[in-house]
Amino acid sequence: MKPSIENVVYHLSSSKTKPNKIMKEKILPFLQEKQVRTVLDYGCGKFLRDSLFLAEQGFKVDAVDLEEQVERIDVEKVKKVNNVSTEILRNNYDAAMLNFVIQVLPTEKQRQEVFKKVYNAIKESGYFILSLRNSYDINKYVRPKGIPFKDGYLMKKSNTFVKAYEREEIQEMLNSLKLNIIKIHKTCDSYISISQK
Repeated sequence: MKPSIENVVYHLSSSKTKPNKIMKEKILPFLQEKQVRTVLDYGCGKFLRDSLFLAEQGFKVDAVDLEEQVERIDVEKVKKVNNVSTEILRNNYDAAMLNFVIQVLPTEKQRQEVFKKVYNAIKESGYFILSLRNSYDINKYVRPKGIPFKDGYLMKKSNTFVKAYEREEIQEMLNSLKLNIIKIHKTCDSYISISQK
Protein backbone atom coordinates (compact mmCIF):
# COMPACT_ATOMS: atom_id res chain seq x y z
CA MET A 1 0.00 0.00 0.00
CA LYS A 2 1.46 3.38 -1.01
CA PRO A 3 0.47 5.94 1.64
CA SER A 4 -1.11 9.25 0.68
CA ILE A 5 0.93 11.10 3.28
CA GLU A 6 -0.28 14.68 2.98
CA ASN A 7 -3.89 13.79 3.84
CA VAL A 8 -2.84 12.78 7.34
CA VAL A 9 0.47 14.41 8.07
CA TYR A 10 -0.42 17.92 7.02
CA HIS A 11 -4.16 18.05 7.46
CA LEU A 12 -3.92 21.83 7.01
CA SER A 13 -1.44 21.61 4.14
CA SER A 14 -1.10 24.08 1.37
CA SER A 15 1.67 25.15 -0.93
CA LYS A 16 2.36 27.95 1.57
CA THR A 17 2.95 25.57 4.50
CA LYS A 18 5.84 26.76 6.64
CA PRO A 19 8.07 24.81 9.02
CA ASN A 20 6.67 24.31 12.48
CA LYS A 21 7.82 26.22 15.56
CA ILE A 22 10.05 23.38 16.81
CA MET A 23 11.88 23.26 13.48
CA LYS A 24 12.55 27.00 13.59
CA GLU A 25 13.24 27.42 17.29
CA LYS A 26 14.87 24.14 18.33
CA ILE A 27 16.10 22.04 15.41
CA LEU A 28 17.55 24.81 13.25
CA PRO A 29 19.62 26.36 16.09
CA PHE A 30 20.82 22.89 17.09
CA LEU A 31 21.94 22.03 13.54
CA GLN A 32 23.66 25.42 13.23
CA GLU A 33 25.40 25.02 16.59
CA LYS A 34 26.67 21.56 15.61
CA GLN A 35 27.86 22.94 12.24
CA VAL A 36 25.79 20.46 10.26
CA ARG A 37 26.17 20.97 6.50
CA THR A 38 24.43 18.02 4.81
CA VAL A 39 20.89 16.92 5.64
CA LEU A 40 18.71 14.09 4.38
CA ASP A 41 14.96 14.81 4.51
CA TYR A 42 13.39 11.37 4.10
CA GLY A 43 9.66 11.61 3.39
CA CYS A 44 9.93 15.25 2.32
CA GLY A 45 6.39 15.51 0.94
CA LYS A 46 5.23 17.27 -2.19
CA PHE A 47 5.72 20.74 -0.70
CA LEU A 48 9.33 20.16 0.49
CA ARG A 49 8.39 22.06 3.64
CA ASP A 50 11.43 21.34 5.84
CA SER A 51 13.80 20.77 2.91
CA LEU A 52 13.18 24.24 1.50
CA PHE A 53 13.44 25.89 4.90
CA LEU A 54 16.80 24.28 5.65
CA ALA A 55 18.12 24.93 2.13
CA GLU A 56 17.23 28.61 2.58
CA GLN A 57 19.31 28.57 5.77
CA GLY A 58 22.36 27.34 3.83
CA PHE A 59 22.20 23.58 4.37
CA LYS A 60 22.86 21.14 1.53
CA VAL A 61 19.60 19.16 1.55
CA ASP A 62 18.76 15.93 -0.26
CA ALA A 63 15.01 15.26 -0.24
CA VAL A 64 13.59 11.74 -0.67
CA ASP A 65 10.03 10.51 -1.00
CA LEU A 66 7.82 8.06 -2.86
CA GLU A 67 7.74 8.39 -6.65
CA GLU A 68 4.11 9.58 -6.55
CA GLN A 69 5.11 12.42 -4.22
CA VAL A 70 8.29 13.38 -6.07
CA GLU A 71 6.38 13.64 -9.35
CA ARG A 72 4.04 16.19 -7.74
CA ILE A 73 6.77 18.55 -6.47
CA ASP A 74 6.85 21.92 -8.20
CA VAL A 75 9.90 22.16 -10.49
CA GLU A 76 10.85 25.57 -9.06
CA LYS A 77 10.99 24.09 -5.56
CA VAL A 78 13.16 21.20 -6.74
CA LYS A 79 15.76 23.70 -7.96
CA LYS A 80 16.10 25.18 -4.47
CA VAL A 81 17.40 22.01 -2.79
CA ASN A 82 20.50 20.00 -3.59
CA ASN A 83 18.65 16.94 -4.84
CA VAL A 84 15.17 15.40 -4.93
CA SER A 85 14.97 11.65 -5.44
CA THR A 86 13.13 8.45 -4.64
CA GLU A 87 16.29 6.86 -3.19
CA ILE A 88 18.92 7.82 -0.64
CA LEU A 89 21.99 8.80 -2.65
CA ARG A 90 24.75 8.44 -0.06
CA ASN A 91 25.49 7.27 3.46
CA ASN A 92 27.42 10.10 5.10
CA TYR A 93 24.93 12.85 5.94
CA ASP A 94 25.66 15.06 8.93
CA ALA A 95 21.97 14.74 9.87
CA ALA A 96 18.84 13.00 8.68
CA MET A 97 15.20 13.85 9.30
CA LEU A 98 12.35 11.39 9.39
CA ASN A 99 9.45 13.76 10.00
CA PHE A 100 5.94 12.32 10.24
CA VAL A 101 6.74 9.27 8.10
CA ILE A 102 6.98 6.20 10.36
CA GLN A 103 3.43 6.74 11.62
CA VAL A 104 1.87 6.18 8.18
CA LEU A 105 3.52 2.80 7.64
CA PRO A 106 1.07 0.02 8.55
CA THR A 107 3.50 -2.73 9.59
CA GLU A 108 6.28 -2.86 12.13
CA LYS A 109 8.52 -4.44 9.49
CA GLN A 110 8.07 -1.43 7.16
CA ARG A 111 8.73 0.98 10.03
CA GLN A 112 11.93 -0.80 11.01
CA GLU A 113 13.16 -0.95 7.40
CA VAL A 114 12.70 2.80 6.88
CA PHE A 115 14.10 3.61 10.32
CA LYS A 116 17.26 1.56 9.65
CA LYS A 117 17.63 2.90 6.11
CA VAL A 118 17.65 6.48 7.38
CA TYR A 119 19.92 5.57 10.30
CA ASN A 120 22.42 3.99 7.89
CA ALA A 121 22.50 7.18 5.81
CA ILE A 122 23.96 9.16 8.72
CA LYS A 123 27.70 9.33 9.21
CA GLU A 124 29.22 8.27 12.54
CA SER A 125 28.39 10.91 15.17
CA GLY A 126 25.70 12.27 12.84
CA TYR A 127 22.30 13.43 14.06
CA PHE A 128 18.91 11.75 13.68
CA ILE A 129 15.75 13.88 13.88
CA LEU A 130 12.49 12.00 14.30
CA SER A 131 9.03 13.58 14.43
CA LEU A 132 5.83 11.68 15.16
CA ARG A 133 2.25 12.60 15.98
CA ASN A 134 1.17 11.84 19.53
CA SER A 135 -2.15 10.42 20.69
CA TYR A 136 -3.70 13.86 21.26
CA ASP A 137 -3.35 14.73 17.57
CA ILE A 138 -4.48 11.31 16.36
CA ASN A 139 -7.46 11.24 18.72
CA LYS A 140 -8.55 14.72 17.67
CA TYR A 141 -8.09 14.52 13.90
CA VAL A 142 -7.82 10.89 12.86
CA ARG A 143 -9.72 8.64 15.23
CA PRO A 144 -13.16 10.26 14.67
CA LYS A 145 -12.78 9.82 10.90
CA GLY A 146 -10.81 6.58 10.89
CA ILE A 147 -11.38 2.85 11.06
CA PRO A 148 -9.32 0.86 13.62
CA PHE A 149 -6.65 -1.12 11.77
CA LYS A 150 -3.72 -3.03 13.29
CA ASP A 151 -2.14 -0.67 15.85
CA GLY A 152 -3.58 2.50 14.32
CA TYR A 153 -6.34 3.75 12.04
CA LEU A 154 -7.21 3.81 8.35
CA MET A 155 -8.58 7.10 7.08
CA LYS A 156 -11.88 6.49 5.28
CA LYS A 157 -11.36 8.89 2.36
CA SER A 158 -7.70 8.28 1.57
CA ASN A 159 -7.25 4.74 2.92
CA THR A 160 -4.09 6.08 4.62
CA PHE A 161 -2.86 4.32 7.75
CA VAL A 162 -1.81 6.39 10.77
CA LYS A 163 -0.56 5.47 14.23
CA ALA A 164 -0.03 7.57 17.36
CA TYR A 165 3.23 7.39 19.31
CA GLU A 166 4.11 8.05 22.92
CA ARG A 167 7.46 9.03 24.42
CA GLU A 168 8.27 5.50 25.63
CA GLU A 169 7.81 4.00 22.14
CA ILE A 170 10.03 6.68 20.63
CA GLN A 171 12.72 6.03 23.22
CA GLU A 172 12.55 2.29 22.49
CA MET A 173 12.93 2.87 18.74
CA LEU A 174 15.92 5.17 19.23
CA ASN A 175 17.50 2.83 21.79
CA SER A 176 17.04 -0.15 19.43
CA LEU A 177 19.68 1.40 17.15
CA LYS A 178 21.80 2.56 20.09
CA LEU A 179 21.20 6.22 19.28
CA ASN A 180 22.16 8.65 22.01
CA ILE A 181 19.00 10.63 22.78
CA ILE A 182 19.86 14.31 23.16
CA LYS A 183 16.36 15.73 23.52
CA ILE A 184 12.73 14.81 22.99
CA HIS A 185 10.53 17.88 22.53
CA LYS A 186 6.80 17.53 23.14
CA THR A 187 4.25 19.83 21.57
CA CYS A 188 0.49 19.58 21.91
CA ASP A 189 0.32 17.26 18.89
CA SER A 190 3.80 15.81 18.31
CA TYR A 191 7.07 14.48 19.63
CA ILE A 192 10.26 15.66 17.97
CA SER A 193 13.48 13.94 19.02
CA ILE A 194 17.12 14.73 18.34
CA SER A 195 19.60 11.86 18.72
CA GLN A 196 23.20 11.17 17.80
CA LYS A 197 24.63 8.07 16.14
